[in-house]
Amino acid sequence: MLSCPRLPILRLLLLSAAAGCGGDGSTDPVTRTPSSLALVAGGNQVVAAGSPLPSPVTFRVSDQRGPLAGVAVRLTVEQGAGSVTPAVATTGPDGVATATWSVGTTAGGLNVLRASIDGTSLAASASASVIPGTATQLTPAAGSSQFAPVGQPVPEPPAVRVTDPFGNPVPGAAVTFAVSQGGGSLGAPQSISNAQGIATAGQWVLGPAGGVNAIRATLASGAFVDLQAIGTAFAIRIVSGDGQSANSGTMIAEPLVVRVVDANEQPLADISVGFSVAAGGGQLTGFNSNSGADGLVSIAGWTLGTTPGPNRVRATSIGVDPVEFTATGIDAVPATIEQSPAPPATAFSGNFITGPFRIRLLDAQGTQIVARPVVWTVGSGNGEVFGPTTVTDAEGYAELLAWRLGPGTGSQVLQAIVAGLPPAEFTVTALSPPVGEFSIVIRYLGETPALEYQQAVDSAARVWERAIVGNLPAVNVNLGPLGTLCGAVNEEVDDIIMFVRIEPIDGEFGVLGSAGPCASRQSNSLPVLGGMRLDAADVARLAAQNQLVAVVIHEMAHILGFGTRWNALNLLTGAGTSEPLFTGPAARTVFETMVLGGLGYTGPRVPVENVGGPGSVDGHWRESVLRNELMTSILNIGPNPLSALSLAGFRDMGYVMDDAVGAPLEFPAGLFGAPSGAQAREGFRFADVYRGPGVVLDAAGRIVGWVGVP
Repeated sequence: MLSCPRLPILRLLLLSAAAGCGGDGSTDPVTRTPSSLALVAGGNQVVAAGSPLPSPVTFRVSDQRGPLAGVAVRLTVEQGAGSVTPAVATTGPDGVATATWSVGTTAGGLNVLRASIDGTSLAASASASVIPGTATQLTPAAGSSQFAPVGQPVPEPPAVRVTDPFGNPVPGAAVTFAVSQGGGSLGAPQSISNAQGIATAGQWVLGPAGGVNAIRATLASGAFVDLQAIGTAFAIRIVSGDGQSANSGTMIAEPLVVRVVDANEQPLADISVGFSVAAGGGQLTGFNSNSGADGLVSIAGWTLGTTPGPNRVRATSIGVDPVEFTATGIDAVPATIEQSPAPPATAFSGNFITGPFRIRLLDAQGTQIVARPVVWTVGSGNGEVFGPTTVTDAEGYAELLAWRLGPGTGSQVLQAIVAGLPPAEFTVTALSPPVGEFSIVIRYLGETPALEYQQAVDSAARVWERAIVGNLPAVNVNLGPLGTLCGAVNEEVDDIIMFVRIEPIDGEFGVLGSAGPCASRQSNSLPVLGGMRLDAADVARLAAQNQLVAVVIHEMAHILGFGTRWNALNLLTGAGTSEPLFTGPAARTVFETMVLGGLGYTGPRVPVENVGGPGSVDGHWRESVLRNELMTSILNIGPNPLSALSLAGFRDMGYVMDDAVGAPLEFPAGLFGAPSGAQAREGFRFADVYRGPGVVLDAAGRIVGWVGVP
C-alpha cells in the first residue's frame, strides 16, 4: 500500500488526477490542441475514371506530444468531381483518419482530395492520376453514311472511337472490322486504337450492287457499331426520248429513258433516280424511281409548259452528275373548234341557260391546243355572258360558265372566238314565258285576317305565279286536316292549295311562324298542299315596315319545296354538318355569276345555312355569304330581293321557271349579316322550316308515303 504525504486540500483539487504520487510536482493542461495534419498514405495513386482508389487515403493529426485521438477531419474533393466517404472522419488512438476516395469520370488529369480541421488553418491533400477505364463502347468517328460508285473505295476510310463507360477515349484497344452487308473489302480488318481512341478500318471498297453497304466494328467485350455507305451508279446515260417536240402544254410522244451504269458501263439495279422539270414549266407523270435489272428508269409522260420554246427535264441520282433531256414546245396553229354539248333548242327569254358550254381547240393533226385564249360573246339577242374570256385546258377544252338570254324572242346566238378561226356558235330560240299556267289557291284557317294582310298574301302568290310558268299534274285530294298547317281538302288540286293562318303565337320578336308542304306528289316530289302559320304580332310589325309581302314570298317558297323537299329531290349534301350545300346545276350556274360579279366567295357551291337551329339550318341560303337575298335565314332591314339564284333553285327542283322575274341581287354596305341591337332578336331570323308531318299522294290521291312523323 502506497503512503502519500499529506497535502493541503486546495492543492489536491488543483492537481491533475493523472499526476499520481511520487511525481515531480508539475501540472499538465487537460486540453491538447492539434498542431499538425499530414498525409500518411494513399497519395499519388493511378486509377481508372469513375473508380475508387485501390488503397484508402489516411491522414494523421498530432500535437507537440504526439498523435491525437478523437479529432474530426473534414474531407473535401477539391478537384476532379469525385466523391469521398465519409465526409468527416475521426482520428483513432494512433491519430489517423481514413477515407475511401472515388475519382471523377474524366480521364487525363489529377484529382485532388483536401483534408482540414474546422476552426484551424491545418490542411493536407492527396492527389490521384485518372486514366481511361475498360473499353466498353464504340461510336462512328469518320467515314459513316458515305456515297461511292459500286466497286469503288469510299472517299474517307471508316473509323470508330473506342471509349470507356464515361466516354473517355481508350488507347490500345483491339477492334475487329468486318463487312456485314453489300460485299466489298476492307484494308485493315484488325486495328488498335490510338491515343485518341481512334481505330481505322483502312480502305473500304464497296460491293458490286447498288444500295446499302455496311461494316461492323467489334470490341473483345462484344460491343459493336455499324457504319454504312451507299453504293451509287458511276454514271447516268440517256437512252431515248431526248430532243422531241410537241404543241406547248401537251405531252411529248415518247417516254424519257435513262440507264444507270457502273464504272465498266454495266447496268445497275435498285439505283434511285429522280426527275424534275429544269426549264419551261410543265409536268411529269408516270415514272418509276428505281432502276430494274437492266438499269433502266423511265418517265411515261412529260407535258410541256404552255409557253412555246425550250423545255428541259433533269435526271439525278446521288453521287452522280445529272443529265438533261430537252424538248421544244411548238406554238401550234388552230385548225378546228369542236363544240359540246349542244344547248337546249328553246328557252324562255331572259333566262339563264345552264352550262357549261364547251369548245375544244385542235391543230391540223387533231392534237389539242393548250392555254389558248377563247373569247365568249353574244352574237345576237342582247344576252349576257359570264366569264367572257377563258383559256383552253390541258385537253384543249374551254368552258363558258353561264349565258343569259336577252329579253327578246327568236334566235339568240352565243359565239366562241379563237384568233385565226371562224367563231363557233351555239344557238337557242328564245320563247315568251307562258302566262297563267301555274295557279296558287289561298285558303285561310282560323280568323279571317284583315284586308291589308290578305292583299299582301295575294301579292306574294302573284310573284310565284309569274315565276313558275309550267303546270303541275292535278291530284284528286281527299284528306282531313294535316298537322298544324293544312286544313281538310276534298277536290282536284291543280297546281297547289296554300293554307294561311295568322294568329297570336308569342308576341313580337319571338317565333315568326313556320311553313312547308303537307302533301306532295309521288310523280315528282313537288307539293300539292302546304301552309304557313304566322304570329299576328310580327305580321302587324312587318306590315308597318312594308316587309310583309317579302316575308310571305319567303314562306311560300318553303311551301313550294325550298329547303323542305331538297332531301327528297337529292339536291342537298352535308345536311347536319358545318358545310351543307345545294347541288342543283342551275343554281350553281347562277351562283357562279354572282361570284364573278364581286361576291368574293371561294368556298364550295352553293352554300346552305349552317347556323340558327333546326328551323334555320339546311333550309335557307347561307346568310354569311348571300346576305340580304330573300331566301337566306335572316330578314334584313331594307331590300331583300328574290334573285335569279333562288328561282334557278326551283328549276333544279323540277319547276318550269322564268328566272327573269328575279330581282338583281346587290349588297349595299349596312346590309351585311344580321341586324344589330333589338332588331337582331329571333323574330328577324327565319327559323321557319316545317318538316312534317306530311303525306305523299299518287295521281289518284292515295297516300303512298309519309314525310316526317305521321
